[in-house]
Amino acid sequence: MYKVFDGLKVSVCILTVLLSGGAQAKFKVLHSFAGGFDGSDPESDLFIGTSGVLYGTTRAGGIGGNMGTLFKIPPGRKEKVLHSFSGGASDGAQPSGGVIVDKNGNLYGLTESGGANGLGVVYKIAPDGTETLVHTFQGICCGTDGSFPFGNLAFDGQGNMYGATYRGGGPTDLGSVFEVKADGSETVIYGFAGGADGSTPRGGLAIDASGSLYGTTAYGGASNVGTVYKITSAKTESVLHAFIGNNSSDGSYPHGSLVLDKNGNVYGTTSDGGQSFLGTVYIVTAAGVETLIHSFNGADGSLPGSSLIKDKRGNLYGTAIQGGANNMGTVFELKTSGEFKVLHSFDGSDGNGPRGGLVADADGNLYGTTAQGGANNLGVVFEITVKKKTPE
Repeated sequence: MYKVFDGLKVSVCILTVLLSGGAQAKFKVLHSFAGGFDGSDPESDLFIGTSGVLYGTTRAGGIGGNMGTLFKIPPGRKEKVLHSFSGGASDGAQPSGGVIVDKNGNLYGLTESGGANGLGVVYKIAPDGTETLVHTFQGICCGTDGSFPFGNLAFDGQGNMYGATYRGGGPTDLGSVFEVKADGSETVIYGFAGGADGSTPRGGLAIDASGSLYGTTAYGGASNVGTVYKITSAKTESVLHAFIGNNSSDGSYPHGSLVLDKNGNVYGTTSDGGQSFLGTVYIVTAAGVETLIHSFNGADGSLPGSSLIKDKRGNLYGTAIQGGANNMGTVFELKTSGEFKVLHSFDGSDGNGPRGGLVADADGNLYGTTAQGGANNLGVVFEITVKKKTPE
């Protein structure tokens, strides 16, 4: 069952936009990456700490052989590199997602390569900057372990972490979902077989109150263009939706993590499909019924490949890699009513190609990254600041 909403109201503004609730927003570049020690090509989601500190990763740059960095930006201060990845047996390389933070201030994340087998790692960086490899992926050479992790980790209520790899997981080598317990031990809880159950997950996981995990695969399913899946706390996997592909009433090739609401519905994006075959935003209910909420048309963005976030009113925010006024990507808002707004179109000088999702602070201000553009064309960290209008 499909129902297409396309209540499109495009409002492209470069510096100042009007948000829901009568609020104005201004766009600002917080940092332009310079390469070298500073890092370059940020492609992952940011994480915002309780004190407003932003944490993120870059795919390249750093002093460890151009293998990426972990950085922070405190409010009102300059960017600081916390760690430069160096690859090899003792470190990861090319961080593939953002970081999460535990109650003690330790940072955890994934690298797509590096480690003893060159297949990626789970890493931990303590508040004093000390790095520890929590797990080094082994791939199918050594059983069912995954390889090449991608996306963000997610915590459950007991301090266990969950993530996905797009290779490994068993004899089919089509990806895995794994658990890292608080004691550091790692277990593959599901290995994708390809075909109906999906293959090649390219995003992180969402966790509900019962401990069930939700994610997407970029391929597999009935049409081999991706799935939305669920893994219960009993480690049983089921496909909630298999995308059709080559069909204007459905999306294809989902990337990024999902976002859950209180009713058990999940929201995400596909990088293809929809009315213009330029990507979609969709919802899948707990019963497995999928609905397209928006189809991108180019002017409002195209190729959305990141995670969405949801505010307390249920409005969704995200990014599109291309499209917009300059075909360099957009930041968008999608209201619960179906009304769609472009909050910002990138022009190169202020960023180009946002591949990561957004984060929001307590005031609703949005933060994100672009992989290119900025003063050195090596990516930026940006802020969209919300200011409520003064009553007349």
